[in-house]
Amino acid sequence: MQHRVVVTGIGIVAANGVGKEDFWAAIKTGSSGIKAIRTFDASAYRCQVAGEVHHPAFDTPTDLDKASKMIIAAGEEAMSDAGLLNIEPHDLMRMGVIVGTIHGGLLTFEKFHRSNLVDSNAEAPLSQLFECALYAPSWHLARRFDLKGPRSTVTMACASGTAAIGYAASLIKHGRADTVLTGGVDTVNEFIFSGFYALKALSLTKCRPFDRDRDGMVIGEGAAILILENLEHALARQATIYAEVIGYGLAADAAYITGPDIEGGGLARAISSAMQEANLNGEAIDYINAHGVGTLHTDAMECKAINQCFDLAAFRIPVSSTKAFTGHAMGSAGAIEAAVCLLAIRDGLLPVTLNCEQPDPAFNLNIITTPKRQSKIDVSMSTSSGFGGQNAALIFSRSSLRDKKTRVSAQKQRIAITGIGLVSPSAIGVEEHFNNLSGAEKSMRRALSDITIARLIEGKSPDDAKRLRQMDNASRYAVLAAQLGVEDARLDLSKTSNEKVGVVLGTAFGSLESDIQYHRKLIFEREPCLASPIAFRNTSSNIPAAQIAIIFGIKGVNATIASGLVAGANAIAYSYDLLQERRAETILSGGIEGGLAALRIIPEAARCFDRSGLSEGAAILVIERLEIAMERRAKVYCEIAGYGIAHSNSDTSQAIERSMRCALEDAMLRPEQVDFMCVHSNPVMLKEEEAAIRKAFGSTIEIEFSANTSRAPCVAWGAFDIVNCIWAIRGGARRVISNISGPDGNSVSIVLEKT
Repeated sequence: MQHRVVVTGIGIVAANGVGKEDFWAAIKTGSSGIKAIRTFDASAYRCQVAGEVHHPAFDTPTDLDKASKMIIAAGEEAMSDAGLLNIEPHDLMRMGVIVGTIHGGLLTFEKFHRSNLVDSNAEAPLSQLFECALYAPSWHLARRFDLKGPRSTVTMACASGTAAIGYAASLIKHGRADTVLTGGVDTVNEFIFSGFYALKALSLTKCRPFDRDRDGMVIGEGAAILILENLEHALARQATIYAEVIGYGLAADAAYITGPDIEGGGLARAISSAMQEANLNGEAIDYINAHGVGTLHTDAMECKAINQCFDLAAFRIPVSSTKAFTGHAMGSAGAIEAAVCLLAIRDGLLPVTLNCEQPDPAFNLNIITTPKRQSKIDVSMSTSSGFGGQNAALIFSRSSLRDKKTRVSAQKQRIAITGIGLVSPSAIGVEEHFNNLSGAEKSMRRALSDITIARLIEGKSPDDAKRLRQMDNASRYAVLAAQLGVEDARLDLSKTSNEKVGVVLGTAFGSLESDIQYHRKLIFEREPCLASPIAFRNTSSNIPAAQIAIIFGIKGVNATIASGLVAGANAIAYSYDLLQERRAETILSGGIEGGLAALRIIPEAARCFDRSGLSEGAAILVIERLEIAMERRAKVYCEIAGYGIAHSNSDTSQAIERSMRCALEDAMLRPEQVDFMCVHSNPVMLKEEEAAIRKAFGSTIEIEFSANTSRAPCVAWGAFDIVNCIWAIRGGARRVISNISGPDGNSVSIVLEKT
């Protein structure tokens, strides 16, 4: 059974208003929050404005990054709005957090890295290093309310906030949580600002979405949190319901890294997917809040996508962009704009497109240029696009909820693993890895990065080789692992609908290598005009997944999960749900990490690095619906029978136990039916982990503690552990469980079963 998902709370922190009612009042009165930059010295740039949030709660120095402060404030407002401040302890187990962000605590990273470069002997507390992590905002939000359900971070460029809401809705739909706090957050900083300036994407005048004289975007910041809730749960507690989430779409352009598909194909596919799930035609949409950043090509692309999807109805549907109010708030933009859609439904108000004085006549759309337009809005849509060709769409409806069925039937799909692609310091390819497990390990004499690029450029044209050399290590490892996985699965992508194939990757450290390299140049060269667009494009953690999509022509779902050391397993778990929902037939999914040597320039990070024995690499699996695999007569390693995900800020062993119990329940298995477990936790947590396993399984299971071996030599632990479980199945095991947990309290368990 699939649950219906509703929105019961909203919290907003934006440049034009802190708090949803102040924010909404500014929208209604046409008050923009874009002003002269105060966060950093912008005198070296021709563009000197941004949508900054200045408020004592966020400007007062503390150990928390501004991103974490803003997401907590938005979460507190949303929880209060939903009437959830007094939560029963047993309900906390069913409450999760999904946050979208591009760079998380980047302001802290800038400060931390700058002081380290100026004084190589400088030492900062590890808590400050933690604030730099992509998952820090989601961790702080979960900690604020002691939430113990699924917790994850989505990093999909400027589509991150929208994608996070879609992911959260999926968790509720599948019964993995009753309530999820979801949205996005990002901050204004010189790092991001200088990169978009180098790309010539910033306006030298003002943000004018869809205007014929538009000349670029204006950077912004903020946070927004929506409370998504199982409809039955919301009705039982008589919650106020803003609207229902009835549609979600996700698609890749597979075209360019820094520019959109000019024909709008990727966004059109995301919109169509959302419309299909909502079971609506174009006549049913009453309002579209568009991505509308004000750049020449992105606005044009979006208008083409809307026209493709809605045909003659496109000119009727009111469309606006609210970015001239807030600035382009990066990873929080989609979440803020989803809130706009909900408030528009509530008040029957169509938000104006500020500064659009002369709509581009080429667009043939109903752009809202009149303030305070009243209209009955039953169904609204929000669209987002971003770097790497990421596209997402959400549809909300305020139709009469109480008169409808609260759940719908959905047959569970059987999901198979048909290919394995591995790139690690000890093995290139699955057979080498299996040989290592059997004791025939061979050492590599060259650096992994050198081996990888040599394999990738072999037989390539000079232009293709140049593009591969311009990638960072994370992207190169990802592309080679994807290639090996596709080959192992004997998957002929030329004979497969590229819209039905997707990519979902997980990463713990994201684009750290490129971040550090780019920031070093920014600090020492101090010539913003000389900043490299090529170097900047690699600083977005979704780029490895985007590179795979472009190189292999994969135009289906595309997502990147950045939930710490569990990210690889988290990505595979999310892929499982996407396949269950038939959003794809095949997904390339797993974990990737590159450039970890860059950590060594930061003494505190280097010490953590050495203690954990982290190394680079990628593990990407080809995961398919079993019926699709059988149709093409693919070999099947095993099936994914189910998974569980849980979090705890105070008791990691409790989270580990819950994730395993949830995985068994999802797979409809009893503990005694599982005969092998592969565990790969942080070494300092082994005792906690073993205690949790014994509590859940007693003495009925054989445990392999991979953390005590060299068998999973990469940060992409969760994905490598899945491969080790497949090795156990090859050795005769029938049902196995892979468990991965991180020092941040997250745990993911995945059950595999012999076909």
